[in-house]
Amino acid sequence: VWEGACDFSFNAPLGLSVGIKDFKISAELYIALLELTAQPPFIGGVSVWMTDPPEFDLDWTGALDVLDSEIIDSVLMKMVGDHIRKIICLPNRISFMMDPLADVLRVKAKPPAGLLSITIEDADGIRNDDFHFSTLWTGKRTSDPFVRVLLGAQEWQTSTISRASRHASWNESY
Repeated sequence: VWEGACDFSFNAPLGLSVGIKDFKISAELYIALLELTAQPPFIGGVSVWMTDPPEFDLDWTGALDVLDSEIIDSVLMKMVGDHIRKIICLPNRISFMMDPLADVLRVKAKPPAGLLSITIEDADGIRNDDFHFSTLWTGKRTSDPFVRVLLGAQEWQTSTISRASRHASWNESY
């Protein structure tokens, strides 16, 4: 966790002041030193990655203070997180060579340790909160459930089951 003691602002057009203070970022960053050698530079390459995008918080000031809301924070966090996931969250990584004689494929394209397969089977106890016109005469509420899986830079979503009761079955694999 890094908490920046930043406090900056500037004057925008129309005499408005805008700025940011109290920036905080929380992330797990992994750094691998690859192709170690007995001679300088001792490291063939470096690979950097995250398993999840960082979480961050900041406090807008001045005219931007209206952006301090949970809705805007969540949208901003999702947008920034999506971009970071595409760059540095597994299976993506940032790698660079330190020794021109090192094996470039072992530094830049390290083979995976394994393969993960996920199967979404079913769900029980689903809350039926959807209100349809037919609810007026049947009294029954339903749901339109789906499952979203987020793992590193990968994201999957099952099909949506329309008007399900308290149970839904998918049996979808990714």
